[in-house]
Amino acid sequence: MIFRQSDFLQSRCPLLVVCAVAAVILLAAGGCKQELQAPPKFLFSIESSDEFALDSPEGISISTQGEIIIADTGQDRILKMVSEKGGNKPRIEQIWGGFGTDPGQLSAPSDVAVDPQGNIYVSDTWNHRVQSFSPEGRLLKQWGKKANVWDPKDDELFYPKGITIDSDMNIYVVDTPDHRIVKYLSQGGKAQVLGEEGKTSGRFHSPLDVAAGPSENLYVSDTGNNRVQELDLNGDYRNKWGTEGSEPGQFKRPSGVAADAEARVYVVDSGNHRVQVFDASGDLITMFGKRGNGPGEFESPESIAVGPEGKICVLDWGNNRIQVFQF
Repeated sequence: MIFRQSDFLQSRCPLLVVCAVAAVILLAAGGCKQELQAPPKFLFSIESSDEFALDSPEGISISTQGEIIIADTGQDRILKMVSEKGGNKPRIEQIWGGFGTDPGQLSAPSDVAVDPQGNIYVSDTWNHRVQSFSPEGRLLKQWGKKANVWDPKDDELFYPKGITIDSDMNIYVVDTPDHRIVKYLSQGGKAQVLGEEGKTSGRFHSPLDVAAGPSENLYVSDTGNNRVQELDLNGDYRNKWGTEGSEPGQFKRPSGVAADAEARVYVVDSGNHRVQVFDASGDLITMFGKRGNGPGEFESPESIAVGPEGKICVLDWGNNRIQVFQF
């Protein structure tokens, strides 16, 4: 927050002094404006083509090797893309999945996460489960079963959405209709439930995504409450920010969330067709994007991922494409 008194206190013009004081009063009443950093630069867009034809994709992640993994929701499949040597734009390396309920099949997958070994975890939404695959797409394991929406058990899911993995390999799944996050422990044992329905701190309303931060924390897009909440890895409340609206720092249906190694938090502000970037305390750093189909523009963006080299991939849902940025 900045407020420069020298701009008017040294003025010799009384009229300017009056105007400046009036402006200060307006700022005090309406909230001071922040001086934002320059947004990340637009690099390129990965558009749908005969080879790369997306249908309402909802989830994206980037491996430690820079591979882009996409949950191609409308086509019930997972895509892996790799970059050519010396080139920027990646190419399709693998596709797997297909509609169904059998192990390895998918029904409207909505998000993906990648562990340090390159294994891929899929939020298999309409099958009410999580499936994990090897880097080559071979089925490894599955978790979860359909919950009774009126009485969900700790290890059950009902149309799960966002997914992330912490440094201890625990898996966090956003159980959206049940207004909670289910934590599956890496060493097995009973799953843990984080949060419940509500508007107060530590409670959620229709959350959509979760990201593990670098400081043993979680960031949750608390979509129905139009805010972001920070929790520790046990689900205890730490911080929250955001209200409903279109002003800087406000949200309209926040969806995807990601955190980078510098503790910047990226929030896909879907209803405002933009991405907002915050520091670890929830203070706005910068924002980018507006509604449209040109370079750097979005139509209801849904998900975001930050790669090991700092590339920011935004899943531009309404335009069926991926846009890539970098600070």
